[in-house]
Amino acid sequence: MIAIRPENIKIGRNGFPPDLQNTFEGTVTRILNQGFYCDVRVEIQDISFRGLMLSRSLTGMNLSKGDPVSIGFRAEDVHAF
Repeated sequence: MIAIRPENIKIGRNGFPPDLQNTFEGTVTRILNQGFYCDVRVEIQDISFRGLMLSRSLTGMNLSKGDPVSIGFRAEDVHAF
């Protein structure tokens, strides 16, 4: 089993810099507003990823359920159990 902390998952619309080793394309399946941050679920094939982002960032990206997005994370942020 592997885990990635939600705060280590980057969510964007137009990809990421090349130094971010692990990037994938998916679809937003849920957005929960938690006040100053949002809990965003992204589905990639049959795997669900959970990321956290500031509410103002979400508003600035104009993200909503069903939107295509990219996620990315560093290799050292992956934890194996």
